[in-house]
Amino acid sequence: MKKKILILTIVLSTFLLCACNMGNTPTKKVESFLNKYKTLDSTVIEQMENMISTDTLMDEDGKVEYSDALKRQYQDLTYVIKDEKVNGDKAVVTAEIEVYDFYKSNNTSAKYYENNKDKFEGETDAEKELRFVEYRIKNLKNTTDRVKYTIEFELTKVNNKWIIDDIDDTTRLKIHGLYEY
Repeated sequence: MKKKILILTIVLSTFLLCACNMGNTPTKKVESFLNKYKTLDSTVIEQMENMISTDTLMDEDGKVEYSDALKRQYQDLTYVIKDEKVNGDKAVVTAEIEVYDFYKSNNTSAKYYENNKDKFEGETDAEKELRFVEYRIKNLKNTTDRVKYTIEFELTKVNNKWIIDDIDDTTRLKIHGLYEY
């Protein structure tokens, strides 16, 4: 009986150790990172809110509307891991993401504004700008066009754990659908 319990304990311990390490691969770390956007993780929302709070062109209603557009962008983000290359304590995971094409939407809004300035009349330039920002955000919220981007995530193994290196502005723009293609 003691022998069976010992064997069961060894098998169970081995299984648990393997299960714990399964989440510690470069690919799993990137999947976890992207899923934080999809699930509107509190860290992602906090960063988004901090970014929006510094914007001086939007009023409070505009900030709420823009926040809603970004949340939709995050939740509807899709991705496919294309490759993983490990070289010692460094790794590169290549992912293809698909997001709403906010870059195209912003360009379309800007062209419309340039060709229809009379529709954005206001008493001051600031009021005109605010009306345009409201128009642009409305278009972002309603955009259905999507775009695919390829992102290479770099990771470093520290104390036997894979950690995603700081992402650059290009990666952020791609996740937000704002990268100029």
